[in-house]
Amino acid sequence: MTTTNFGQFLRVALDDLREGRRSLARRLQEVAVATNDVATKETFRNLIARSSEESSILGQMLGEPDGQPNLWANGIMDDALRDIESTAQGRARDVAVIGAIRKFLAADIVSLETAIALDQHEGAAKNQTLNAFRQQAQDMDHLLRERLAELTRSLDGETQ
Repeated sequence: MTTTNFGQFLRVALDDLREGRRSLARRLQEVAVATNDVATKETFRNLIARSSEESSILGQMLGEPDGQPNLWANGIMDDALRDIESTAQGRARDVAVIGAIRKFLAADIVSLETAIALDQHEGAAKNQTLNAFRQQAQDMDHLLRERLAELTRSLDGETQ
């Protein structure tokens, strides 16, 4: 399909957001299991639940059961899984996967901002929901940034 107007582009953006959440919800569990830090593991579990819920809401907005695979989300999740395989269990691995998931959140925030702008052009019917999604993604990123700082803080006598 060739997109020819903002309404169609909004549908593409919403589909992209939904499929990104589906990818994250499906694949983040493997990352969470391989994470040592309890707070990070819990944050990932919350992100899985939130992504599943938001995916359903986006599906209702679209009125379509399935969409196109989200290439950036799948690539970021591939990166997170590679980090698990290539990094020894411990703080270093936790830092690596936090970085990958923060990349997902950064891309998601930008994608949400695009959808919000498109929706404003189309009458702003979805803006409240999309803005709530963006705020939740920003809050999750803030939590993971705090975990990153905590995990990389030099602690006397502690190994990585």
